[in-house]
Amino acid sequence: MELYSNTIGKNPNASLTIRTFPDGNHNLQQARTGGLREMLQASEHRASDGYYEAMADWLRTKVLSERT
Repeated sequence: MELYSNTIGKNPNASLTIRTFPDGNHNLQQARTGGLREMLQASEHRASDGYYEAMADWLRTKVLSERT
């Protein structure tokens, strides 16, 4: 998060949105450890809590609002 804030986030023409999902791994799936073994052994892959809502909000504000 710090890397993006200090690079892309410093560009006044960039559109940067940073969200973190405490229960998620690098693939934004619910995880306890975030480790590769956990991901490979998972019987189902569920998105992190709030991920779909965050994407819908981003699409509404960044994509749909720019088209109108």
